Amino acid sequence: MRTIIFFLIFLVFISCRKKTDSNIEFEITDFPVEKNIESEVMTVPPVLLAPENMCISDNKLIILSTKKDTLIDVFQLPECKYLFSDGIKGAGPNDLPIDIDPKFIQAEEDVFRIFSPLGYIKEYTINNNKIVDRKKQKINTKYLDYPVNGFKILSDNLFICTTGINDNHNFEFVQINSDTGENHLFGSSPDWINNQWVKGMEPFVYVKNTVVHPDGTKFASFYGFFKRWRIYDAKTTQLIRDISVHVSPYSKEVEEDILDRTVYYRGYPRASEKYIYALCKNQKYGYNSNENTELQVWNWDGNPVAILNLNHKIDLFAVSEKEKRIYALNRNEGHEDKIYVYTIPVLN
Repeated sequence: MRTIIFFLIFLVFISCRKKTDSNIEFEITDFPVEKNIESEVMTVPPVLLAPENMCISDNKLIILSTKKDTLIDVFQLPECKYLFSDGIKGAGPNDLPIDIDPKFIQAEEDVFRIFSPLGYIKEYTINNNKIVDRKKQKINTKYLDYPVNGFKILSDNLFICTTGINDNHNFEFVQINSDTGENHLFGSSPDWINNQWVKGMEPFVYVKNTVVHPDGTKFASFYGFFKRWRIYDAKTTQLIRDISVHVSPYSKEVEEDILDRTVYYRGYPRASEKYIYALCKNQKYGYNSNENTELQVWNWDGNPVAILNLNHKIDLFAVSEKEKRIYALNRNEGHEDKIYVYTIPVLN
């Protein structure tokens, strides 16, 4: 009986993960768990106008929009009670950068950080329903175009971001050390399709979003037009895993016309100590459906954990491991007063 049980466990394992010729390349053919989960809809004042990013800091949900006079909306968690809106672009001590990068906002405990492509990070805290400037840190932007994409903080002095469109020397990332002033190119560009039209278009074909492990030791990169993602050692810059997700719908083809391409990973992935959460669209570029959203859950070894089918279309989300909840937004018009709250099911 015990032998049969072990054999069945082995069959489940190999059905989810197939090792290829390389010791870092893996093909995933199935997820061990798939669950449909329903949200609680929290009604808030209609302040969420075209939100562009969000994070959680000290039991507060911080939502960034750049199309309003005040860029930051703050809500108390877990009840999603609206607290205040603050933050204008300017040169004052508590102002947000004029050239704020909406792709980057990062929170830690009681602070959150915003990046300026001109080469500095501003750190803020929340005090008495106001956003208060704490410090400004200058960094070296060598090898980076304007605007900078995929900027992430590894530690107080170490950062990564994707290289610019020009002069990237066939590397995807640059590691920035603010102590030494050195920038290090790494991560060879993929060569997943051989069509001639791709030559010179690599930065637009291999678009991606990254997420860093909370301890800054690893990061994961999810590709928009490929059902693939990679894990890197953030300090050594070595590629750890190259994961291809052969789960329907799936195709190796990438069309030259962007409107004919299928978009897989979109939005900003999120991470906890154990898991990575990534939205997977599985739809043609530009197709704006109100259908449910697939949220994939992975562990930091590159193993599939679960597919969570959310009952609403979701564009942005943040994860609270403390509350075991996902707070999510739909950016479309008509959703300015809604925050969707999902309880994270048991994943083990």
